Amino acid sequence: MLFTIITVVYNASGLLKPTIESVLAQLSHDYEYLIADGKSEDDTVAVAEAYAPQFRKKGVRYVIRSQPDGGIYDAMNQAAACAAGDFILFLNAGDFFVNRNVLRDAGEKMALYSADIYYGDTILENRGYYKYSKAEKLERLWEEIPFCHQSVFVRQHLLRSFPFDTDYRICADQDFFLRCFRAGLPFCHLSMPVSVYLSGGYSASDDAFPCRRERLLIAYRYQYIICGIRTAWKTAGKTLEKETSVQPAQKIYTIGNYGSVL
Repeated sequence: MLFTIITVVYNASGLLKPTIESVLAQLSHDYEYLIADGKSEDDTVAVAEAYAPQFRKKGVRYVIRSQPDGGIYDAMNQAAACAAGDFILFLNAGDFFVNRNVLRDAGEKMALYSADIYYGDTILENRGYYKYSKAEKLERLWEEIPFCHQSVFVRQHLLRSFPFDTDYRICADQDFFLRCFRAGLPFCHLSMPVSVYLSGGYSASDDAFPCRRERLLIAYRYQYIICGIRTAWKTAGKTLEKETSVQPAQKIYTIGNYGSVL
């Protein structure tokens, strides 16, 4: 089983190092790493290129593509089209794997089942504090994503056959997983933490009007409009700080230059 890890990035040179280092530190060699840069104007590409010799020494395919795109989901579609792995995971700049065993442990668990989408748990990071976030029931997909996409492995052919709908600028990942769920594709919960998610990402502001609007559009598209209205009402007025009230992690240690949470 080969994994493809994809980092879509634009002008995020200051966030990229821990992400790359967590991928490089994986004990497994059964993966490739693609960085899809949206023609950054800062040192993002230079930061990424500095790690090429280390991936080459490890024998891991490491590809950096820098070209204009039509937004984050268009970049994700382009990168998925170039993937050679059996499963794809998107790891954003600033996010990182919880430890160096993630791909090895996930691969062992995935080999026991026959699903198209495997999702794990996530550690939420906010201002140096960490909170364990267990994936919720899939039935919540009409309302919001019950897991972080940074902790999800998706079969490559699904992302090629059913690419992200770029009409959605914030919630295209929710739309994608809801389409898969409605189509009856098998999901499997891995019951393990996969990634540390840097709170405040592209779609993290659940109280923002554009995010609520897109969730309503998705609910309407799939005839969940009543539930969608209820969701929008519940999220109205909430702040990111309230939604991600965090507690210090019980165990934090350092591997190389990136923090790893057990």
